[in-house]
Amino acid sequence: MKHTLLFCLLFICQSSFSQNVDGFDLDKMDNIKYIKVRLFDAGKFGKILYRASVDYGIIPEGKPTFQVKDSSGEFMLWKSDMEIVNYFASFGWKLLYEKNGTMTGIPGPVPEFVFSKN
Repeated sequence: MKHTLLFCLLFICQSSFSQNVDGFDLDKMDNIKYIKVRLFDAGKFGKILYRASVDYGIIPEGKPTFQVKDSSGEFMLWKSDMEIVNYFASFGWKLLYEKNGTMTGIPGPVPEFVFSKN
């Protein structure tokens, strides 16, 4: 009984999280098979924190941010690039490759990760 309750609780917690980018839940969009995630520094006062910009091939109306938000609508912050890779892997995305790229408004190279949906 204890294990069943624990499993249900974990399932509910996992299902309450999603990859919300510009109001789109990437998990529920069957037409998105590949994404490109670019990292940029969002740290302040010498603290290392990253934001992730997600290119999913659709340009929404309005003012898109292309950034992952948490369940409260706040932009998610990560402490390392591997934390971001593991985050996407936990939703079934497979890392295909990583390279340095560019991003408008960000000086220097930025890490880019390309994922495919399993």
